[in-house]
Amino acid sequence: MERGTHEASATPRDGRRPLGALLVGSFALALAIYWPSLPGTPISDDYGLLLNPWVMDLSGPRALELIDPRSQATLVLRNYAPVRPLLQGLEWRWFGETAPAYHVVNLTVHAVASWLFALLLLQAGLPIAAAALAAAWLLMHPAAVEAVAWMSQIWGPLALCFGIGALLAQRRRPLAALALFALALLTRPTAVCFLPAALLREWIWQRASGASPRRWLPLLGWLLVFALVSAAELQVFRDSGAAAQSPLDPDAWVRARTAVAGIGRYAAMAATGFGVAPFREPPVARSWLDPWWLLGIAAAIAIAARSLFCLRRGREEVAFWAWAVAAFVPVSQIFPFLYPMADRYLYFILPGLVGGVALAGRELLAWLAERDRRRLARAATALVLAALAVFTLRSRERAALWTSEERVLADAALHSPDGVIFHLLRARSAASQGDVDGAVAALEVCRARGWDYTGYLLAHPAFEPVRSTPPFQKLLGEFAEDRIERSAARPRLSQLDLRDLAMAYRTRGRTDEAIAALERGIALGGPLDAELRGELARLRAHPQPDAVAPGSEATDIP
Repeated sequence: MERGTHEASATPRDGRRPLGALLVGSFALALAIYWPSLPGTPISDDYGLLLNPWVMDLSGPRALELIDPRSQATLVLRNYAPVRPLLQGLEWRWFGETAPAYHVVNLTVHAVASWLFALLLLQAGLPIAAAALAAAWLLMHPAAVEAVAWMSQIWGPLALCFGIGALLAQRRRPLAALALFALALLTRPTAVCFLPAALLREWIWQRASGASPRRWLPLLGWLLVFALVSAAELQVFRDSGAAAQSPLDPDAWVRARTAVAGIGRYAAMAATGFGVAPFREPPVARSWLDPWWLLGIAAAIAIAARSLFCLRRGREEVAFWAWAVAAFVPVSQIFPFLYPMADRYLYFILPGLVGGVALAGRELLAWLAERDRRRLARAATALVLAALAVFTLRSRERAALWTSEERVLADAALHSPDGVIFHLLRARSAASQGDVDGAVAALEVCRARGWDYTGYLLAHPAFEPVRSTPPFQKLLGEFAEDRIERSAARPRLSQLDLRDLAMAYRTRGRTDEAIAALERGIALGGPLDAELRGELARLRAHPQPDAVAPGSEATDIP
């Protein structure tokens, strides 16, 4: 065990005052940074996650559905993370449409997560000043804004709180640690990153102290929880069709280079705040000389080399590098996403990187002579404080984006000038000017990338001038065929899926199949019963495709 770890694992009474001040300061800074986001109303995923009929009704049967990995509620939410919808259902019951309350909860949880991270670094042996600066890096980082200012993304900060709490309790309260790890996984599956960190910490502690092998027994519980939750998550992932997303590129080498380039991009973002933006679609790494691929290789080698060094010497630092790597793997595009990169994905990677760098820096200082050590410590502190000042201004500026979906989309188009959102906004602009060919061409790009929100095309007023034209109707038919094909490949469909499938059939003029889909949805039962019965009555009264109600897909937004 490294010097200072034993002492830092317990907080003396006279050390509670600065820790309390650190918590209050964390909340005050978070409030100052995220104040511009407080008026923000629902944006994009908020409609499917927060304003979801299964989430908004927390009656007994509905709550049980959120816990059951085989239920259609879990199917609709596309993840087995029941703590999130249960909490958000309570938020809806308490706050209703009072948007600022949701934002205050998010920033409070983020502040607590940053404070707990400082405690974890103290437990690992960092002095309180260094731990506070490292935690401030997480608190003020611009990449955290998406995870905090976006109303429905509370599952990131909350899972981080539970996971860090599990690591803090791991040694002295193993049963509490197990419970907290389970809550972290049930809040967000990315919390798997805490498992390798816990295993490595335990191995290092046992190596240093020669403790009884019985100390491993609680971690067997961690492994069991991971296996059970992962099995449920994979089941939901398969049934919801999330695994059907087309790959980034048909060339396996391009995909591999792009994944490694993601390491470089996230490393640069973590260190500088460079590249933060919503709905990111960076170019794939087609060349072996792609700079992001080369940076990713360099970063991966450096992390691997440092990890092996720490592992051989029994240093707890390796647990933080493992944390960062394990948090990256689920978002590395092994399973491709529509938007391959996101600020909120860095939210779980960042503490591992920051902790690893901070502990490595402590070792570097220990090698130096006292005079040189003081000089380097002062220089590093000044550099970190300057970066934090820039981060604060940048994060506050970006928090203001999350008050309007139009601001978020404009920022996404600016930072991904060949991405789905860029072409969607181009389509809107062309459609509003009556340019049907321009609108269709831009939307074809979106469709080829996997974007399929037909309800958005039916509801958004920008498409009104071209909506009834033959080229646009043909495009809607192609979107409908995509929906029908994907639905046929899925083992289970929810009421929401069947409603959307019925609209797709109706768009194609296949009225009998649309009626059958609606009847299946009604037979399935759920919160959309009344809506499906109304759609069925309208369809039987007006079976023509042009009678489809615009915007019937309430969750179809970019």
